Amino acid sequence: SFTCEICDGLEEFQVPSLSLQTVVENAVQHAFKKKTGPAQVDVAAYTEPGSVILSVTDNGSGIPREELDAIRFRIDEPEQGDELHGLQNVSNRMRLLFGAGVKFTISLAEPHGTAVVIRIPVPSD
Repeated sequence: SFTCEICDGLEEFQVPSLSLQTVVENAVQHAFKKKTGPAQVDVAAYTEPGSVILSVTDNGSGIPREELDAIRFRIDEPEQGDELHGLQNVSNRMRLLFGAGVKFTISLAEPHGTAVVIRIPVPSD
């Protein structure tokens, strides 16, 4: 199943076209290959002081630690490793639009699965 929660006030917040779709597609394509039972993908957009947070989480089989470390490295140091395609492109596009302060993190979700969180700095009111 799929859920999408957008906090009040973010309905008009714009991100590059297809950015979140790319992250969701990545979850659907990779997270559930080895999973048995119901599949779940959750998308959320909310604010924290000075930031807009976009998150995509799944309850898939997760990513082995070594592979997760390699993905993180390729996102943080795109010129140093092999191209990662979708996630790397989303990270790069977010940083081009919103600046170098964008934080793009991938982590293991509890109790299982993967979480992709994009933290976008915004001026505080």
